Amino acid sequence: MKKIKIKIGILSLQFFALSTLVITSAFGAIIAAFPGTSITQIQLIATIPNITIILVSLIAGPLMVKFPKKVLALVALGFISIGGLTPIIFHNTIMQLLVCASILGIGLGLAGPLVLTLSSMYFSGEERAGVMGMIAATTQIGRMVLVTLGGFLGATYWHRSYYVFFITIIAFIFVLLFLPMDSAQKTSKVDIVNKGENKPRGSVLTVLSGYLICVILVSFASRLLFTTYNTNLAIVISDKEFGGTTVAGLVGGLGTLGGIMTGLTIKYSRKIFKDKVLAVGFLIFGLAALMAVYAPNPAVMVLAGILTTVGTSYMFSTMPFLVSLLVNPQEIPIAMSLFNFFASFGSLLAPIIMNGMGIGVGIPSFTFAGILALSVGAFLIIVNLGARIQGKKEKKDLTNTNMKAT
Repeated sequence: MKKIKIKIGILSLQFFALSTLVITSAFGAIIAAFPGTSITQIQLIATIPNITIILVSLIAGPLMVKFPKKVLALVALGFISIGGLTPIIFHNTIMQLLVCASILGIGLGLAGPLVLTLSSMYFSGEERAGVMGMIAATTQIGRMVLVTLGGFLGATYWHRSYYVFFITIIAFIFVLLFLPMDSAQKTSKVDIVNKGENKPRGSVLTVLSGYLICVILVSFASRLLFTTYNTNLAIVISDKEFGGTTVAGLVGGLGTLGGIMTGLTIKYSRKIFKDKVLAVGFLIFGLAALMAVYAPNPAVMVLAGILTTVGTSYMFSTMPFLVSLLVNPQEIPIAMSLFNFFASFGSLLAPIIMNGMGIGVGIPSFTFAGILALSVGAFLIIVNLGARIQGKKEKKDLTNTNMKAT
């Protein structure tokens, strides 16, 4: 029962991971309400939180070492609620909305590494992998509920979309009641010899390794693919003349269901694909993106949308699990902070990278995403990354067991 409560607390915090998308359903009304404001500036309301998410992710690790994680989780929800609810009152200028969006990003930037760290703290082995799958599913559930409900609430007055953030009160109560109060880690120096120098355990220098850097680069690629897909989906549907926002909404909605089911059943998928789950995720995503490019009708487009979220669920649930295997328990906060920091850069830099490479929006972007995903998937199979990391973990556990025995 205790572990169930902990899961509820963790998932309550994760529920708001994609809450920056809430206001996107009201962009048309906001554009009409601020006729003298450029569309680009209005779009910043949804994108500017990514900047504060990146900045806060970088310091989240040290904060988790110094302060109890339950307290930080409540603080994160506090920032999310302030950033989400304040626009109900203050919404007369775009600047007010941008400031609130930045505050929202602070909460999300702290929540992301916290969720991954708490999952690694309280769960281990296949149970941890299952929790990571539940986190991926909750991300999709939160997105569906928040965006849909936000669109419904803002149908008459666009600023009422922000009412959806009252759900943070429920999440705050769940975290307060169900997450145990942990003690802050005491920072100390241990004899970790590296070229004759002693380094503090849990620092960036002791956490980084070749395998971890590889996982971080893969996570960067996954976020780039995810962002490219979401920002170009409606354009691809329009280019192929399959319909407008209705078809795009259908593809996105049914795709979300695919991601939810995949996240909830990840432990069964791991039994089938074993250490190849991450590679399979990239391969499925790549095939789905190319399927969308060559889709002859909306039905195939919907199938491609479902497969895309299946692939991303495999990716997003497996990568933090691998990170947790690579470091010591006391180093997990720093490692998850680094992981979230560089992964967030993938989302932020996606349009910049695509433009810099001269890749057009719509079908060209989907084609590039498909080829990149297949390439990463093939690379992961060739280098056998999953098996190497799990083998490294098993070897470390065996060594620790032998040391204790002696």
